[in-house]
Amino acid sequence: MKTLIFDFDGTLADTQQGICQCVNATLARTGHQALDEAAITPLIGLPLEQMFVIFTGNDDPRAAKHLSAVYRELYDDIAPLTLRLFPGVAETLVRLREQGMLLCVASSKGHDALDPQLRQTGIADLFSTVVTGHDVAHSKPAPDMVMLALRNIGRTVEGAMVIGDTEYDIAMGRSAGCLTCGVTYGNHSAERLHAAGADYLISSFRELADICI
Repeated sequence: MKTLIFDFDGTLADTQQGICQCVNATLARTGHQALDEAAITPLIGLPLEQMFVIFTGNDDPRAAKHLSAVYRELYDDIAPLTLRLFPGVAETLVRLREQGMLLCVASSKGHDALDPQLRQTGIADLFSTVVTGHDVAHSKPAPDMVMLALRNIGRTVEGAMVIGDTEYDIAMGRSAGCLTCGVTYGNHSAERLHAAGADYLISSFRELADICI
């Protein structure tokens, strides 16, 4: 492997609780009914506006934009309280870098939310480029973020792999022509990741080194 492109939520960091709390705080503030976590977690990884269309059943773009704006307003106060890296992430990323691999992040969230979380978890300096859904015309599962990340670092899809916890990550990597690895400890099940066509499945982040080195 030459290049590894990581999702953030559910892959590098456990953000599920914070996201679910923020979704329900947004719904409460805007007069909607709260949802069970089981209804929220399968959609983590999609763009915010798309998530809120599904959560509310309202496909009016103005309503989705308003809900997304409220979510972002609440996010900085709620999400950092429960943010943590999954076991083995920091040391494995360092090991992969030491082996000469370039590491990238491709996340649906914007830089305003993602960049502080990369700094909070202490891994920001390990990545050669960070691409978000706000940097491209089409977010996951389109290949745009992967292709932009590769352009940013002067690499091609040869020797590149996308690592993520959702079928949207796997679809993004496959549509870009990359190998893909699904992590089964995140928001989507091993069965769902396998059905999406993941080339590899791992149940611990440390197992990634066994694949790549």
